Amino acid sequence: MKGFCVLLLFVAVNVLADNLASYKKQFVITNRQIQKVNSSSESGVPVNMKTVIKKLIEGDASMTRIVFMFAAPVPTDLKHLRKYIKYQKDLQKVITKVLGIHPVRDIEKKDFENCKLSDLGEVRRKLIIDVSNNLLKETAISLNLNLHPISRRQLCRVKGMFISIQTPKEYITETEVDEEWCYVTDINEVVKRIPGKGPKLV
Repeated sequence: MKGFCVLLLFVAVNVLADNLASYKKQFVITNRQIQKVNSSSESGVPVNMKTVIKKLIEGDASMTRIVFMFAAPVPTDLKHLRKYIKYQKDLQKVITKVLGIHPVRDIEKKDFENCKLSDLGEVRRKLIIDVSNNLLKETAISLNLNLHPISRRQLCRVKGMFISIQTPKEYITETEVDEEWCYVTDINEVVKRIPGKGPKLV
């Protein structure tokens, strides 16, 4: 019986190691795809990740899913890495569909095996921070001036994503709105009330 338990533990450790390697690989693939987006242009006009982010913000993706795609905090539940692997693959598909820029999947093991998840996340946030800041300001202005259909829910979700980029260890998991305020709940279940209009986060 003891030998059987040791065997199960060995299998579990191997599965975790394989999933972690797969997650790192998909993370690097996505980072490189975003780098490719940031350096691309169509007819002289820069291609922007903003369109991709807006599509997900305006859709039915959960706040957690959006945060792990763009703010990229380090997962605390490594037993569920397959879920986070799927987030990376889903983002790759959305970028390809929206912008027509495909991921380069042919990468070598040395490109990701020694990477720390915290370092990969830092790279992701640096790739996303500027466009996220611009999207926050643009969304706030559009809502205030009624330039095109923008809901308070969408602005609140953009704020939740941006807060998560700034403080990934206390990333936002839920957002709610009322007539005046945006309520964000972080991973520690702390709820904060921030302005429901304008770009301010406090």
